[in-house]
Amino acid sequence: MKAMQFKAYGDPSKLVSVDLSPPIPKGREIRLNVRATAINPIDWKLLSGALRWVMPLKFPQIPCFDFAGTIDAMGPQASHFHIGQQVFGMLPIRHLGAAAESLVVDENFAAAIPVECAVHPMAALPLAGMTALQALKDRGQIKAGERVLIIGGAGGVGHFGIQIARRLGATVTSIGSTKNLDLMRSLGATEVLDYTQPDFTVGERRFDLILDAHGQRPFCDWEHALAPEGRYLSLLPSLPLLISAFRLQITSKRRIRMVMVKPKRSDLEWLAAGMADGDLKVYIENEYPLERLAEAFAESQKGHTRGKILITVS
Repeated sequence: MKAMQFKAYGDPSKLVSVDLSPPIPKGREIRLNVRATAINPIDWKLLSGALRWVMPLKFPQIPCFDFAGTIDAMGPQASHFHIGQQVFGMLPIRHLGAAAESLVVDENFAAAIPVECAVHPMAALPLAGMTALQALKDRGQIKAGERVLIIGGAGGVGHFGIQIARRLGATVTSIGSTKNLDLMRSLGATEVLDYTQPDFTVGERRFDLILDAHGQRPFCDWEHALAPEGRYLSLLPSLPLLISAFRLQITSKRRIRMVMVKPKRSDLEWLAAGMADGDLKVYIENEYPLERLAEAFAESQKGHTRGKILITVS
């Protein structure tokens, strides 16, 4: 099988194409003929070495977590799917390997692709979609009727966050740049705010939930926008944020909660149902073949991707 591989930490130029033997599924694993994968910022952050003190990697390493494809082999204990079935999902953190023509994964980290859905776009859904879902539903304990602010509403996690919050009955305000205002409205944001304007502010608005899918400004810039019992959800833990979280626990009923995505079949099935009934959509800004993965990484590193970057494998 063909795969893209890093031999050591480095920038996208270090990616090389290799020929490997297809993996053999064991236990509850299924093996996929991979049709597509997708880029997430954590992919290149891990492989650049920026996170080596938190999540060290062993090399050589095949990048990417998201996948969609067709099952062509099963381990002896795998029983939830069948050979020939089309599935999508996410490899667990620390276990990259989706930028290849074949992969094995525990069947609990995959879900069936609904017949109503095209296969390739489903590869852009798992990591970012589950991050948004687990942030809002599990960590944020979102309730119908609440007011939600999505910071970075046109990005991978953010554009799913708008749709998921709306699907769960919340009223959504989203922050993005001028070029992304119409996109955020189309995804279901009731109000959109343009952070590029010199007079940008959230004003006197107060939110029950703030999902910071951008992470470029400190918590103190958003604290005033939290309702008295509001929850601020962060995808990027930091020491200043941990200090603020401790302070809030002592001084108020506001809370800061960190989000670390974990692949779960039940969440994948929730997202798949939303895709099947049209409540959820994947916005794909660009698409690259597997051999141009380095270009896709470089585009993602610029930090202005709308929605997702898809990688077609077969």
